[in-house]
Amino acid sequence: MSLRPISDLRREELAHAALEVFLTVGTEGMTLERVAKTAGTSKGTVLHYYLTKEALLDRVLRDVLRVLGREAQACMMARTTPREKVNAQISLCFRPELFTPEYAGAWLSVIARCTGDNGLDRYRRLIARRLRSNLRAYLRPLVGATEARPVAESLAALIDGLWLRRAVDPAGLTPDRAKALALTHLEESLAFL
Repeated sequence: MSLRPISDLRREELAHAALEVFLTVGTEGMTLERVAKTAGTSKGTVLHYYLTKEALLDRVLRDVLRVLGREAQACMMARTTPREKVNAQISLCFRPELFTPEYAGAWLSVIARCTGDNGLDRYRRLIARRLRSNLRAYLRPLVGATEARPVAESLAALIDGLWLRRAVDPAGLTPDRAKALALTHLEESLAFL
């Protein structure tokens, strides 16, 4: 095993601290000073590794997407039928360790900043596009290409709404309830076709 450079380890440590701050106070409250305090270092050290707050936030979002992508891929490998894959995709959106008030609030803060921040909007579009694309691909064998798009769009809109509800009313919606609502919508959509 080769040794990793200390600079790589320090960047990871700072990214982990930034994720913790991001989940606590969102994008607006995430400052380099808060990240430094959480990491037990100085703002100058943070600036040495990440020149701007945006660069650090970009690292945090890339790391989260990479982990989620690996988990989704592993989950889908275990599914064989299109219906299992659709259900698994919905379940992934509401995993208890992900569908938390902290993640929902942080995601809401990203969405709120999207209008003026192209970097954050890129992540929002990427996540939305990936969800709709996956849903369409898994729905196509079940409902055909023509119907897959509107069913996927309605499911994606419902998922977005449930995440929004989780952010504004953390106690009002559990991961199990959110998943049940999305699966019920899927059942009703498939029955209607």
